[in-house]
Formats: sequence, C-alpha cells, structure tokens
Amino acid sequence: ASTSHGNSLRQLLEQHTVVKVKFNTRPFDNSLDVAFTKLRTLAEDSGAPAGIEMLQARSSDKVILFGQPGTLQRIKDNEFPPPPKSP
Repeated sequence: ASTSHGNSLRQLLEQHTVVKVKFNTRPFDNSLDVAFTKLRTLAEDSGAPAGIEMLQARSSDKVILFGQPGTLQRIKDNEFPPPPKSP
C-alpha cells in the first residue's frame, strides 16, 4: 500500500460514510487486520480524521468495510444506514 491508497481512502470516506476495499493480503502477512491498520494509518497520515473504523472484515472475500469515525456507534443507535426516502 502506498500514500496514494491512503489518500484515496481519505477522499472516499469524505464522500461516503462506508467504503468497501478488496485486498491482496500477501503483502500484509495474509492478514486483514494488518491490511486495515496499514491503510488506516496511510489515510490518517494524508489528513483523514483519527479513528477510522473496521465495520466488517470477510476473510473469504479478502474485503474490509471501512467506516468514518463513529459509524459503529451510529449503527448501534439505529442511525445508520438512514431509512429509505419516502416516494
């Protein structure tokens, strides 16, 4: 992972509350936890707020769901995802 990956995650999280990222885990010791920590650090180093959250990790798909800080609490409080808009 490079600085540009962290910058991209920062930009996506500025536009969206949640971002799904698929990884090749080999460079991260085949660990989604290591991949999450590395990409979160790169995003925070490029200006993202501290506390980016791992909402879900699926080892079988090598996918991590990243969330803006506070998203886990918003999910627990039934504030996220927002209800569908009425027609």
